[in-house]
Amino acid sequence: MTWLFPSIVATLVGTLILAIAYFYLYYLDRKPYLFIWAISWCIYAVRFVFMLMVVANISPDLKPGFLILNQLAVLVSGVFLLWGTYTFISEKLPPYLIYLSAFFSIWIIAAGLSGRTLISATLPIYIFLGGVYILTGIKFLKNRQVQGGGSRYIVGYAFIVWGIHKADYPFVRPVEWLAPWGYLLGASLEIIVAIGMILIYFQLARAELKKSKENLKISEERLRAIFRTIPDPVLVYDNNRFVSDINPQFTKVFGWTLDEIKGRPMPFVPDDQKAVTENIYRKLYESDNPVQFETRRLSKHGELLDLIISAAIMVDASGERSGMVVNLTDITGKKRLEAKLQDSQKMEAIGVLSGGVAHDFNNLLGIILGNTELALDDVPSGHQARLHLEEIQTASLRAKDVIKQLLSFSRKTEHRKKPVNIQPVIKEALQLMRASLPASIEIRTRITENVSIVLADLTQIHQVLINLCTNAAHAMEENGGVLEIQLGRFRVTAESAKKMVDFSPGEYVRLSVRDTGTGISPDIRDKVFDPYFTTKGVGKGTGIGLAVVKNIVKTHQGVIEMDSQEGQGTAVTIYLPLILSEAVEEPVKRKDVPGGNEKILFVDDEEPILNMAKRTLEQLGYYVEIQNNPLDALSLFQNVPQSFDLVITDMTMPGMDGSRFVTEIRTIRPSIPIILCTGFSEKMDEQKAESIGADRYIEKPFERLDIAMAIRNVLDDISKIN
Repeated sequence: MTWLFPSIVATLVGTLILAIAYFYLYYLDRKPYLFIWAISWCIYAVRFVFMLMVVANISPDLKPGFLILNQLAVLVSGVFLLWGTYTFISEKLPPYLIYLSAFFSIWIIAAGLSGRTLISATLPIYIFLGGVYILTGIKFLKNRQVQGGGSRYIVGYAFIVWGIHKADYPFVRPVEWLAPWGYLLGASLEIIVAIGMILIYFQLARAELKKSKENLKISEERLRAIFRTIPDPVLVYDNNRFVSDINPQFTKVFGWTLDEIKGRPMPFVPDDQKAVTENIYRKLYESDNPVQFETRRLSKHGELLDLIISAAIMVDASGERSGMVVNLTDITGKKRLEAKLQDSQKMEAIGVLSGGVAHDFNNLLGIILGNTELALDDVPSGHQARLHLEEIQTASLRAKDVIKQLLSFSRKTEHRKKPVNIQPVIKEALQLMRASLPASIEIRTRITENVSIVLADLTQIHQVLINLCTNAAHAMEENGGVLEIQLGRFRVTAESAKKMVDFSPGEYVRLSVRDTGTGISPDIRDKVFDPYFTTKGVGKGTGIGLAVVKNIVKTHQGVIEMDSQEGQGTAVTIYLPLILSEAVEEPVKRKDVPGGNEKILFVDDEEPILNMAKRTLEQLGYYVEIQNNPLDALSLFQNVPQSFDLVITDMTMPGMDGSRFVTEIRTIRPSIPIILCTGFSEKMDEQKAESIGADRYIEKPFERLDIAMAIRNVLDDISKIN
């Protein structure tokens, strides 16, 4: 059997190559069944080593041992092949096969040591091995993991044929002429099975790869869908900070499409944000920790947006940086709401402050107005000083109305509008402005008489013109210039109304205030009507003048426009709708001031007001007792309650307010007439005054005629009752 030695060597080398191939595949893929199959082929290769020792007649005394080891290697390798196959098909090796393997291993050793004949020693073992190989083949044939191709059929049937061949080994091996062919068939089947198993592995790997690609595609589509539907703008950079992708919301918010910016740096960082942004991104790249910061960015159309930016480094499957993803949350609307809330809080603060200011200011105006009226009594008609005093009187009354407007602006109260001609109030406002403007500013007017009737509050119209003229004067305070006021009619047709924002067809009064001052830059032109926005220095402006104007025009259903050029001046024009109605004339106040001879107790914590009131009322014939402390006044009244015909008291006083004072007076003498007056109090109005027992309620500053009429009416009403 000279042919046997080289055949065994060749088969040994081939089997070792197969084992190495399986170990390499396991190294790449780490599948457990590959490792088990590799071990199986290693053990099968050891079988041929022992066969070589037997054929080469090395150590004849050890030949029985080599034969035993040869047969054990065949048995164990077969069981490992079956174990690997069960692992491949995700099944557990049945325990009975392990027990049978152990039994036949003992049989091999016992038969070899007892010197049994070849057939009796090997027949049970090779029948078992044949069964193992046939079972392995059946498992491959039933396996559905591999779809398509014939590799599982080749391997399955090859294992079955190999199993049958294993079972005939005890009969073929002793026949000298048949043994080489049997060996050749076994070696061939070994190669077919080994290569077929590798083909099955690759076919399965290809199927898994295909499935992985499909899953990857599905995953990418899902991620792309998520990316497209993220409500915030998202921007993806590559490692060079060039744009690689954006989501649709980015285009919606910022205006750029992907084609416009892909492969380029993003051109939307304002100059004042570049250094801060670079510093934050530098820290991001140094630490790899996500960052979040508030900033501003420009849209394609130049709109400045407030944003919260969240940025993170992206890494690929190998752990290398692949770029940066940036989420941009638009908080512009939130910022505007916060600004409005702050404005609202400012307005609330102004409301509280203006109440206190109104009280003090009205008291001062009361002193000015009362003393002016007293002075007018001492100045003959036609005297120049009388004209000045009358202007002071008019200005004081306007100041009273302005205080009301300040309170109404901060508290959003309703105004009483009526059909009026506005020419007189325009002329009056201009007369006041002429006295306050420097000589370097020339006033020009073009006022159309009888432009028709508007539904308006004249005090508010007066305030509009004063504010506009004051702003215009401030714009020309350095170099002087021309202040031009125009008043006329303006018609909007149905056709032109379609092209004009905020206008409805009809007739309007157009009031225009134009200056030749510094003008307004385009970037702040839209902000000049915002509350508290001002370009003036500290102490020169509050930022509410134009806001007041806009608010008044809006409440009059009017339209306001501004046209300004830097270095050329500004024109502000307001349009008020005309109405078909007769003007309601202001009632002419009676010139005769009624007096009397009754005794009045006048209580106020302001000494100048007490002195002015005492002189005024005494000129009207009344006897006046004044008190600047409500507690002292109450004590005085309690001692001689029948000595007084009328009590006049202020509302806001230290020690005891007016409402409590009225209650205490009523307790002492329920029938005494009482007039309650105040510069300003949120706690008091006409209805509340009546509810606590006051007969009349008057707001300061009051004219002599107003207080005289109130006193006379109250006293006369009491007389009628009595």
